[in-house]
Amino acid sequence: LSLGMKFDEFAGFVGPRVRFTDVLGENGSYRFTQTLRWQTNNYWQINSRLDLNRVINDSLFFRQTVDGRWRGENAEEDGYRTQISSFLTQRVSGVSGLQYEFSTVFHTRPDTHVDEYVLAVRYRKRTSRDWLYYEIMPQVAFENEFDYTFNPGIRLRVEFFYGVQNKGQFS
Repeated sequence: LSLGMKFDEFAGFVGPRVRFTDVLGENGSYRFTQTLRWQTNNYWQINSRLDLNRVINDSLFFRQTVDGRWRGENAEEDGYRTQISSFLTQRVSGVSGLQYEFSTVFHTRPDTHVDEYVLAVRYRKRTSRDWLYYEIMPQVAFENEFDYTFNPGIRLRVEFFYGVQNKGQFS
């Protein structure tokens, strides 16, 4: 059961989530996630996600993701939103890494169309505290809303983990 709050559209949500994970050969795996949520801004949301993972070597990891989302009648978003993303993650050191990303987002309504293409490079580093990380992510987007013109941006992020650590994992 998932319970939380979103700040980008400011709404609380609650609903079940189911995950299934299995291996694919010696260096691969997949994970399927299905989520059903009711949100306080009075609509339902259904998410389906498939991740295909492949360890390339000690410092490279590849993930292909297909993520689909449908929102109910009261949502501002019409149709089914699909995002297809490719990620190549590279370990730089024991505390930092780079991730190269390419994503395509499209909707089925009012007609099937590509909303945006995004290219990004993410640098992530753990600080001297095991529970505190920061990210710097320059990106360029080509969005339908702006006639697919070059639209650069940067995202800065600070992330911390709170919890009890057991056998190397947070719980």
